[in-house]
Amino acid sequence: WASLGGVYLRGGPTVVKASDGRLVLFARGVDRAIWYKAQTSPNSATWTSWQSLGGRFASSPVGLLSSEGFLHVFAVGQDRTLLHKFQFDNVTSAQPDWSSWQSLGGSLTSLPSAVLDTEGLIHVFARGPDRALWHKGQIGEHQPRSVRWSDWKSLGGVLSSGPRVPSISNSVGLLEIIVRASDKAYWQKFQVPNHAGVCSNCTDNGVSWSDWQCLGGIFSSGPSVVLSSDGTVELFGRGPDKALWHKGQYYDGAELSWKRWASLGGLLSTGPETAVRADGLINVFARGLDKNVWHKTQQVTTNGTLEFSHWSLLGGSTKSFPC
Repeated sequence: WASLGGVYLRGGPTVVKASDGRLVLFARGVDRAIWYKAQTSPNSATWTSWQSLGGRFASSPVGLLSSEGFLHVFAVGQDRTLLHKFQFDNVTSAQPDWSSWQSLGGSLTSLPSAVLDTEGLIHVFARGPDRALWHKGQIGEHQPRSVRWSDWKSLGGVLSSGPRVPSISNSVGLLEIIVRASDKAYWQKFQVPNHAGVCSNCTDNGVSWSDWQCLGGIFSSGPSVVLSSDGTVELFGRGPDKALWHKGQYYDGAELSWKRWASLGGLLSTGPETAVRADGLINVFARGLDKNVWHKTQQVTTNGTLEFSHWSLLGGSTKSFPC
């Protein structure tokens, strides 16, 4: 473990890979402003100094790399609206130019979640004061050629005050969202082509959102979701027994279905974070009851099946930040 400095951060950081391969770290400081620092070169052990992006915020930031190769940052303002800042020149320059903070409106009661769809448009999701899931996205227009933000739209549901709303693009390029609802179970909502006949709010063109579908379970954390190398969704969360629980999709010969929930053990004090390695295997990280970071990874067995390793200690004695 090596210190990256910073003065009394008020929440957990977010990390984004820039278009030149450098990691860029964003966090909220004790002054409630958003601060960032970056690697001096890809895979470097040295980092730039912390630089302020200004503003005063009620949440940690969320970062994203756009299809044009520019960094975007989102955070909840002190008035609970969504604020947005982005680069508008080459991200590899020593002092990239940033826009001013711009309000995207709304009334947020959770950390926002941002995702880039397969068309290169940004979508933002958050919980509203009615505890429903709300969505705002970029819209591409042909006449004139431009990109604008849609109005906020409710996607319904009754969300618990869990961590961020995870969203991914599935293997056919449509967005899927999984949240923890007020019954402590995980629920799923996903985009569908309007001709699919599986949604109650379809229009004539494009895609719409399915109805909410329950994935079951009882959880004490929000979900962590990744797309596996074969295009199926893998879902993880912390159960009431503090263990890590997992379920994934599989092809049953006719359509995608979900496996049963299975325990991966452990004694966790936070929800998990997951990532897919370059070889397509999944890594899972979480904070244990001993305040250290623990790690578990997928392995290929001798008969070609996948299984998870035992928990391994990464140390750290980390603080648990509120989501």
